[in-house]
Amino acid sequence: FGEAALAEALRSAWPNLADVSPPGTLIEAGRPILTMFADGSTTEDVERQLMKRVTELERQIYLGSS
Repeated sequence: FGEAALAEALRSAWPNLADVSPPGTLIEAGRPILTMFADGSTTEDVERQLMKRVTELERQIYLGSS
């Protein structure tokens, strides 16, 4: 996942993801695993973008699809 997240971040001038831990890093339950960014003209736009990205990220992590 880390390599795919880095590749995704490098595709744009402003990354969508940051603070992605290297493979093999132990992350305790309940701790954040990365930082996700979004932009929009309203708070609601930003929230929609973030939720869309969370859904896509969960699909990649848990189902292995892109």
